[in-house]
Amino acid sequence: VHVICGTLFDEVSEDHALATSRVLVWTAQADSLPGPHGRPAEPLQRLGHFVDHFVRTAQGWRIGRRTAAFDLFRD
Repeated sequence: VHVICGTLFDEVSEDHALATSRVLVWTAQADSLPGPHGRPAEPLQRLGHFVDHFVRTAQGWRIGRRTAAFDLFRD
């Protein structure tokens, strides 16, 4: 599961934009049976950020490049 929040657009032009978002990553085993509160989470967790370079295309805005960096982890 990826929770992405706190997106801040730093630079915006007519056809390009640069944004930074915080990300929290949790893992679970796909074959774990869900209980009353969902599947059990694994201890692997990551907290970090994405830097996204957006480009305007004929189909609308798209992420042209994403860079991920992780600041905290738990294994």
